[in-house]
Amino acid sequence: MNLRQTQEQTRILFERAIQRGSMTNKLLAEKTKIAPTHICNFRHARRRLSVEALSRVITALGLELEIVPIRRPTSPQDGPQRKKHTRAAGNAQREPRLPARQPAATARPA
Repeated sequence: MNLRQTQEQTRILFERAIQRGSMTNKLLAEKTKIAPTHICNFRHARRRLSVEALSRVITALGLELEIVPIRRPTSPQDGPQRKKHTRAAGNAQREPRLPARQPAATARPA
């Protein structure tokens, strides 16, 4: 899960805590020492939080964030490797094309 996904998941869990009645914007702001307006902007997806602020929100919600290293495959036996994104051949056909060049008509003297 990347940082953006972690923020979105935290936002969802915050909203659930509000619906249960166990948390409010003001209470979360007090617990985390983050401005209530910033908490409100985070809740409504208008702003993201720094890693430090996100960590404080997660803790205040009674959650735990565990950071684990990603294991990347080093050989074919370790698993499939990620392919680099390449431009699809179909996209090349969608590019505008210039009309075929017609030979210039020349006037011949009679």
